[in-house]
Amino acid sequence: MARFDPVALLEATARWEADPQAWLQGIAESTRALDLGCGRVVYTLTFHRGRRPSLVAAEDGAPGWPAELERLNAVFSPAATALVHVPIGRVRSHGARIVQENAARTGMTFDEYMRIAGPGASGPPLADFAHGGSGRDRASFVALADRPRSLSPARKRVLEHFLAHFASMARLRRRLGQTPADRGADAVLDGQGKLLHAERRAEGARETLVDAVLRSERARGPLRRQDPETATATWRALVAGEYTLVESVERDGKRLLLARKNAPDARALTALNTTEAACAYFTALGHPQKLIAYELGISPSAAARSTRAAVAKLRLRTPEELVRVIGPLLQDPARG
Repeated sequence: MARFDPVALLEATARWEADPQAWLQGIAESTRALDLGCGRVVYTLTFHRGRRPSLVAAEDGAPGWPAELERLNAVFSPAATALVHVPIGRVRSHGARIVQENAARTGMTFDEYMRIAGPGASGPPLADFAHGGSGRDRASFVALADRPRSLSPARKRVLEHFLAHFASMARLRRRLGQTPADRGADAVLDGQGKLLHAERRAEGARETLVDAVLRSERARGPLRRQDPETATATWRALVAGEYTLVESVERDGKRLLLARKNAPDARALTALNTTEAACAYFTALGHPQKLIAYELGISPSAAARSTRAAVAKLRLRTPEELVRVIGPLLQDPARG
């Protein structure tokens, strides 16, 4: 059994690979300690107007699953695929109850859903899984089980942090397209947190970016062995609700951290600023405020304030009513 090193999961998501398949393969291989007996699959979905989502998948120990995911992407409608991949921010165990929930979301009966999804009489596969993302982007992890078993609570908590990083980087990679990560970077820092370059638009975030690099370096140090949960909690998925840090290794072996603007998508919530829209979106999905703070790289108190401001600006009475506002974005992610 591979040694559990949760920081390695975050390192794999942050590492820049021009080829998305190679990037995903590195992530899949970094999750070996989370194996439940039948391998793991990681994949990204990007939703588009008027056509099926784009799917990229990689596996480690589950060779048939990328093709199975391609099949499911072809037989489900884009709306159904979106509703099955609601990024609720929790690790879940696959079984009949999850299938019933998915069927209900998509407006199908259990039998109708199973006829489309398969595998028929054998029932749904055993697995622990989680979906992350916002707007048109989804990032998913699946650990397939060989018998009824599940990840420990501690590993589930770490996996939730990992999904926040995975989803953030999936969103950035979709936004960059074929553009190299270093072209047009908002800021460049070295591994010691020294700011080497900053565009004018990033000048106000200099101290925050330096602090974020130092936090990630602390997570990479002795803390990764001494207290893995604290290490992953130290390394935030986003910086100040705006920036993702991408790791790039130069030809001479020098490691650089590239800051790129990458706030979560929620463009349909035009009455809100970027942080308020993200807090509203994740609150409606049921993410606790502590996790929202981690996903956005802000303090829990700032997340709570932004959520309250979003509720007020949208003329709602309670955070629970955000579900009604966010619902259309979940059914049609291409709007986000």
